[in-house]
Amino acid sequence: MIRSGSAAVSSRSPARTGSSRRENSEPDLHIAPSHLVRSSAYPQGSGLGFLLSVTRTEPGSHGTLRLTDTDPTTAPRLSLGLLDDPRDRRKPAEAVALGRRLAATTPLRDLGLTEIAPGPAVTSDAQLTAYLRANVKPYPHLCGTAPMGPASDPASVVDALGRVHGVPGLRVADASILPDAPSVATNLTVIMAAELLADRFDRHGPGTGAGLLTPAPGPVVTTGPAPLP
Repeated sequence: MIRSGSAAVSSRSPARTGSSRRENSEPDLHIAPSHLVRSSAYPQGSGLGFLLSVTRTEPGSHGTLRLTDTDPTTAPRLSLGLLDDPRDRRKPAEAVALGRRLAATTPLRDLGLTEIAPGPAVTSDAQLTAYLRANVKPYPHLCGTAPMGPASDPASVVDALGRVHGVPGLRVADASILPDAPSVATNLTVIMAAELLADRFDRHGPGTGAGLLTPAPGPVVTTGPAPLP
């Protein structure tokens, strides 16, 4: 969090970038400036500042969901497993360093910014890892629960046209069909996918479209993107 008067007016326009440890050419870090921070977080009661939110959008860590007992009304035991994978600690640490460099670059530097968190005293890897463990939060842009893929893939639920395997007449066009988590908030990705699938359905209907799989009759079900935090 960085404090300044004019910098308090910020957009929530995310930027994607790649860490030095990315496995391919795809961006694996998500940095979003935001003013969505409680005013009490700023010093001297100024209520002025902004947040550089850094996210690792393709985490290596995996959580678990286990039943507690056979009673369906009993809440399950959920463990998010955040930062369990060492890569999920190294890459956010690199993103924090990048955020600091951005804040030290003109024109942000000219605004007289003061770092609030993690704070200028947090410099070592151990200190930064401890800060991340104490403050990391999940990124609630859920997707991939009904992934797209061929019928021969037991993990896939829909085909390339959003048709549910084995359920004639039913299509899905929302965040659940994304086979991988995009390196950005899901809103625009879902809009693009839903518009593309709806356009294919409108143009080709229940018949066979050139270069397309044979669609089954039925409506396109669009439930929209995953909710924003």
